[in-house]
Amino acid sequence: SFVASAAHELRTPLTSIQGFSQALLDGTAATEEEQQRSAAAIYRESSRLRRLVDALLTLSRYDSGEFHPTLTATDVGAIVSRAQLDTIQGYLASGVEEGAEMWQPPCRLPARGFFMPPTIFTSVTQSHRIAREEIFGPVLSILTFRTIDEAVEKANNTAYGLSAGVWTDKGSRILKMSTELKAGVVWANTFNRFDPASPFGGYKESGFGREGGRQGLLDYGRLV
Repeated sequence: SFVASAAHELRTPLTSIQGFSQALLDGTAATEEEQQRSAAAIYRESSRLRRLVDALLTLSRYDSGEFHPTLTATDVGAIVSRAQLDTIQGYLASGVEEGAEMWQPPCRLPARGFFMPPTIFTSVTQSHRIAREEIFGPVLSILTFRTIDEAVEKANNTAYGLSAGVWTDKGSRILKMSTELKAGVVWANTFNRFDPASPFGGYKESGFGREGGRQGLLDYGRLV
């Protein structure tokens, strides 16, 4: 699902470039169920774009042994089928054709199976297909912003709204953006963490209703 991550004035260890990058990679490499709420696109302050790209590429270098599905340390597994791999590669071609810049770290992929290296796109606009549609693969698009209001406006300009994340060292900014972002869950300085006591569900084309918390139990109850 579409994710807007506003990283601004990152100075503390909690919101460092490395911590932010690792959380994003943890979100893009996910199971089929987790892909529904994984990081598909982020918004990055324009002046620090290259630092983020370098950190992401460094963290996403994998050796062939690190793709093994039975190892607990595996971050990136195989694509579910040849058809889905072809679909993802079609998105990569579309991104390049529409003017985005593609980055892939050096990876030794396994000889067998449907694997592809983690892929990052920069110079992406909201008109790009890779920014508008769900890819369901290890692909991350980076869009830039100059002001917080611009980041919120761009993040909400999508057909989806399952999850979002805000990375900042300003508590007031977290409160402002979590209120304005139209998503079922908004994380602050973390990603893909859930509390079963808190309701979860999507906005717009990301679904109806809620699961978890008191709201999730109401569907199983009867008013008397």
